[in-house]
Amino acid sequence: MRQTLKTIASRTGLLPPARALLSRLQQLSPRRAAKARRLQERRRMLQELYSQWVRPNDLCFDIGANVGARVELLRRLGARVVAAEPHELCLLELREKFGRDPGVNVVPKGLGAEPGEHEFFVSSDIQTSSMSKDWIESVADRLPSYSWQAPKMVEITTLDQLIEAHGLPQFCKIDVEGFEHEVLKGLSEPIPMLSFEYTPERLDPAFSCLRRLDQLGSYRFNYSAEEDFEMALGSWVQRRELEKALEGLSSSHRSGDIYARLVIDGPEPSTPG
Repeated sequence: MRQTLKTIASRTGLLPPARALLSRLQQLSPRRAAKARRLQERRRMLQELYSQWVRPNDLCFDIGANVGARVELLRRLGARVVAAEPHELCLLELREKFGRDPGVNVVPKGLGAEPGEHEFFVSSDIQTSSMSKDWIESVADRLPSYSWQAPKMVEITTLDQLIEAHGLPQFCKIDVEGFEHEVLKGLSEPIPMLSFEYTPERLDPAFSCLRRLDQLGSYRFNYSAEEDFEMALGSWVQRRELEKALEGLSSSHRSGDIYARLVIDGPEPSTPG
């Protein structure tokens, strides 16, 4: 049987990549292999979650695209993606990955309440660069090994401008390390589905985001904690109910994502998804 599989792989051209993959797996320590499996499982769960809202050819915005993990996921679902990112190193990675992909438009800008320029603090960890000095100060105790450089100025656009240029997205993910409310202040019409990050050290900015969305349309909310990519609440709730749930989180809780779903007609959804 083993020889038969080897013969099939050889004839189909799969033997060299299969050997390379096996070699890489054999080089992984048990700890690194377990970490790789957990990462793959998280990606599977997130793709399953997103697939409830994103269909082939849907337009999606990835605000704070970093190196493009969510862009890759959205593309696997068949979506067209506008990926906004001001970090120079991240932009190099995004252009390397998606520069030849007609379904991805990389926008080398940050987002805010109005177009112009804003301070950008580059972090020693590429995922925690931010335009919010308050956010950096709030997480400093939790991230003692991280450091942020003196700010540099980056160009800012708005969600309204992106919509004018590319169209209204079906889904918009916002992950900008504490600057989420400023991003939503640059939006003047409801988007069917959004997500944005929250941190327990600073719930007030998250609550400001919720109030902003309430001003834009009739939204219902849910959240997932600490990147488990499962809805924490059994139903989509109104703003005040979500605020109470977040206030009740334990002090050991780190961060997560809030999801906002626009309700237009018909009964409210009773279960996530």
